[in-house]
Amino acid sequence: MGTAVSGTILEFFTGTKGRLTLNFGANIYSLLVTVLYHLATVPLFLSVWPKELYGEWLVLWTVPGYIALSNVGLSSVLGNNMTIAMGAGNTQRAKEYLHTIWGAQLFINLVVAGLLCIFVIRTDLSAILKFNSCDKATASLAFCLLALLAMINLQITVLAQVYRAVGLNARGVVALNSVRLMCLLFVAGGLAAGVRQLVGVAALLLIAQIIGSLFIYFDTARVAPSLRPGVAFFRWFLFKQDIRHGLAFMAYPIGYSFTNQGLLLVVNSISGAGMVVIVSSLQTVVRLAFQYNQMISQSTWPEFSRLYGEKNITAVRKLFCIATGAGMWGCLGCSAVLMIFGTTILRVWTRGAVDVSRGVLGLFLVPMVFNGIWYTASTVLNSTNRHHRIAVCFLLGAALVPVIVLSLHYLFGWDLFAAGLGLMIFELVMVVAVIPLALPLVSISLTGWMRQVFLMPAWVAGRFFYFLKERSGNE
Repeated sequence: MGTAVSGTILEFFTGTKGRLTLNFGANIYSLLVTVLYHLATVPLFLSVWPKELYGEWLVLWTVPGYIALSNVGLSSVLGNNMTIAMGAGNTQRAKEYLHTIWGAQLFINLVVAGLLCIFVIRTDLSAILKFNSCDKATASLAFCLLALLAMINLQITVLAQVYRAVGLNARGVVALNSVRLMCLLFVAGGLAAGVRQLVGVAALLLIAQIIGSLFIYFDTARVAPSLRPGVAFFRWFLFKQDIRHGLAFMAYPIGYSFTNQGLLLVVNSISGAGMVVIVSSLQTVVRLAFQYNQMISQSTWPEFSRLYGEKNITAVRKLFCIATGAGMWGCLGCSAVLMIFGTTILRVWTRGAVDVSRGVLGLFLVPMVFNGIWYTASTVLNSTNRHHRIAVCFLLGAALVPVIVLSLHYLFGWDLFAAGLGLMIFELVMVVAVIPLALPLVSISLTGWMRQVFLMPAWVAGRFFYFLKERSGNE
């Protein structure tokens, strides 16, 4: 009996439903690690460092973020390609994809390392950055350690795509985020033990990254011995194809810089810093709904790639309808909850600095409902490397948000209303751009898809009552 039960559980977690469940759980873990990291680091450093030194550390900490851009989306492309190849049963092609991106990232890292060495040797970093608390040697060494950490992280993130390829995406997400958590624990332990220098903290982070990377290296060897890193199967034609896909993925972070930082700069220019605080706080609160969308997208992404590689369009279509329905109705639910409690959250969180009406809050929440439709729908395009057209639409639409806000201000004198309306227009444009491209890929008509999505609450309620009936019958 025990063997039968354990066999059933194993079968569940190795199937699509089980992998989706594990993916969702892993992405919740990722979100918790991110929240803990952001909440813990500020009081942790300020408890032992003066504010000026912590500010200089934050400036140096931007180094990993900028170096990460050198990946140009290649890790996402690799994850898609390997998962599709393994879904089609083509292990050799998956290995070629891995060696191509592994080799490309290694070359990029070597070039970046060379350029950074020249930069550090020929310049006084502390003077350029106007540091007062640390000298040239300290700033340069900490800079180099953080750059090395970033390059190791990029290389191991490429290898971690192996988890996705063999159906263990959740394991990979947990592994990568556990490395981040270990970095935080190493720093906390070091500060508690008396480490106070920037170089010491950077070294602790690097050591934690190396240990975590070694674990991922050996763990991927255990779960996927046929997919080991190297350059023996590097294929130039695959690299040319992948770099095109990767550059298209870069449209997303660039686009978000327009809807976030770009929007705030425009608001500051027309209404001052006080309005920036209000808009920024509103965006932070409504992004709680976006986090829900992101978890759905990240959880379904690997399964879309796998099912597409297996040419199982029926399963792709079913997953697409469930994901978009869950995105729309879930965002609607999140928005309703925030509509009720959002103004109170804003008041308490900002200590009364931001006090807006429910009407203003609603103006910023409506775009999130549209986001729930197109963002989850775009996952099927992103996961199959068919994202080029929506990436262009996203970049152009996002770039127009500050322009729309500025135009509405000069035409009608609007400020807060203009910001909310600009974001709403952008999200609507993305719905119009994404849905017509996604539906043909999953072989469903617009009316068929709308029927599936809008009837989802009735379907969920029916399944719930059926479950209760079955349970009462068994008792």
